[in-house]
Amino acid sequence: TAVIVGASMGGLIALASAESHPDAYAATLALCPVALPAPELMRDRVLALLVVFDALFPGVLPAATFEPGALPPPEP
Repeated sequence: TAVIVGASMGGLIALASAESHPDAYAATLALCPVALPAPELMRDRVLALLVVFDALFPGVLPAATFEPGALPPPEP
């Protein structure tokens, strides 16, 4: 059985992986993990940064498709 270790964003990925596949890991070590659930992190942080970057540097990012309703709506 494996041990999964991650730091920063990798810590969040390690936790999400261990949560999704609990029988695959003997232990999980998250060093300074991002303290947001993954959907909220993507919706509130990562996607906003990508939108700003794309507005400031048009054409640099590859085209991506977005599936409406793929992310949960923001909380009030």
